Amino acid sequence: MGNYSPEFIRGFYSNYYKHKEVTLVNKQELCNAVSSKTHLSKSQCMNLLDTTFDAISGALKKGQEVRLIGFGTWKRSKRKARMGRNPQTGKPMKISARNVVKFSTGSQLFDMIN
Repeated sequence: MGNYSPEFIRGFYSNYYKHKEVTLVNKQELCNAVSSKTHLSKSQCMNLLDTTFDAISGALKKGQEVRLIGFGTWKRSKRKARMGRNPQTGKPMKISARNVVKFSTGSQLFDMIN
């Protein structure tokens, strides 16, 4: 971003996200929604969500693809090492290679939100 100060860069990004309308649903709210629709207790529902997330995480850790037809697909992908900049000092630094998770929307979910 040129020779801009770290304060300018932080201000730029905080102003950028300030104008976006973002609504988050946390795990507890998801549990409440599932519990009310399935008539499971909240503790049973939380156990169900934890087990589901553990199964998805475990499969991704093994390098497997997780596909829920109509909802979407999670895939593990390798990100190459690259050069970046320290946002506080602006000095170049090496960002090491790592694994990331990518999500592709399924057709039914895509149609529902559009």
